[in-house]
Amino acid sequence: MNQYNFNYISLLMLLSGAIDLFVARAAWVRRHAPGALFLMMMELTAAEWSFAIIFEMAATHVPGKMFWSQVSYIGIAFTSYFFFLFAASYSQNSRFLKRRIYLALAVIPLITVIMAATNDVHHFLWTEITIQPHNNIAIYSHGFYFAVGVGYSYVLVFAGILLLAAAIYRFPSNFLFQMIIMILGGLTPLAGSIMYVFNLNPMPGMDWTPLAFMVSGLFLALGIFRFQMLDLTPVARERIVDTMGDGVIVMDAHCRIVDVNSAMEVLLSRRGGELIGRLFSNVLPLWHEALECCREPAAYRREVKLLENGGAHYYDVRLMPMHDRRKKLAGQFLIVRDIQKEKELEEEKNNLIKELSAALQRVKTLNGLLPICSSCKKIRDDKGYWKNVEHYIEEHSGAEFTHGICPDCAKKLKEKSADSRMSRNMEDGGEKK
Repeated sequence: MNQYNFNYISLLMLLSGAIDLFVARAAWVRRHAPGALFLMMMELTAAEWSFAIIFEMAATHVPGKMFWSQVSYIGIAFTSYFFFLFAASYSQNSRFLKRRIYLALAVIPLITVIMAATNDVHHFLWTEITIQPHNNIAIYSHGFYFAVGVGYSYVLVFAGILLLAAAIYRFPSNFLFQMIIMILGGLTPLAGSIMYVFNLNPMPGMDWTPLAFMVSGLFLALGIFRFQMLDLTPVARERIVDTMGDGVIVMDAHCRIVDVNSAMEVLLSRRGGELIGRLFSNVLPLWHEALECCREPAAYRREVKLLENGGAHYYDVRLMPMHDRRKKLAGQFLIVRDIQKEKELEEEKNNLIKELSAALQRVKTLNGLLPICSSCKKIRDDKGYWKNVEHYIEEHSGAEFTHGICPDCAKKLKEKSADSRMSRNMEDGGEKK
């Protein structure tokens, strides 16, 4: 008796695994795109699942089916895990998934694999396996842990689909087809699993999930090659807002704060979690009083002065109302820029201008023709008075004089002094005679 009996379903499973590997390779080539590596891992685990099921379905004895079912559980346990990580990353929600979250989410899949590998000891996953003689398909009777593993997988898949669906409203409209294709890529295997788990099955015992991954792979291949799913990746609006240098507060129509970016958290010295969901007027009363944003739902830009820490602080504030399709107010978008340093520089500039103006007013200039005496060198002023040169210049320029003797004058004075002494000596000599 042959231990394995392959049939047309084996070929379909082989084709499904090949498509999964093809999509995994396409994702690897585009591995720098958001979520591409998680998509690759999802497709690899799906391919492993398909290839293991080929031998499980072909095995003609219970030990063989048990062994290949245990092997297939590597893919079964981790496919939904990687789908969720892909959806979170592609929809720009991966900032909430830290390394410890990755590890925590992987705990149940790891336990599931261990449960499958050690089922002969505890029978928590399968309690009995019966092979149907007419089609060689096994009927598995499940233990309590089967519901745990399946339930956890469904939670991850539904969560991933919700993340992708929510991203439709945040991403530009030209990414709509990409998001729909990814949602279909998650729903198709889910539908196959539901058919198997809840016995909605035209072939009892047949797990359609690996074949559903073939359809899912075709959807994803269409998205990658036709709609450039991993080449033109969307950037969520909130990601742009979060990286802005200006502070941003988003409020709903009732002036409840629904989002605060990182720059605004720094500006307010408060965490966004303390503000989100609360009324703007309650948590930021000074801002509410200064802006009147909830009482004046019209676009404006103004300079705001707030008294903080005993001093004045200046901000440039822009308020932009947001309206829905019916032109009704849906919320308000507040953009705040700290201009304190600019105001300080402007004040310094104004003070400097004032000082220079005052200095210029004190400076008096000399221009035009100056009437000066050719003999005594006095200068006549506007009132007709003759004044010494020093006095006149001091009055009209603010300059001050210090007196000294230049070398030429010093020489002349010395010569004059010598002549005077000589004259006195000669006069004294004549008198003695």
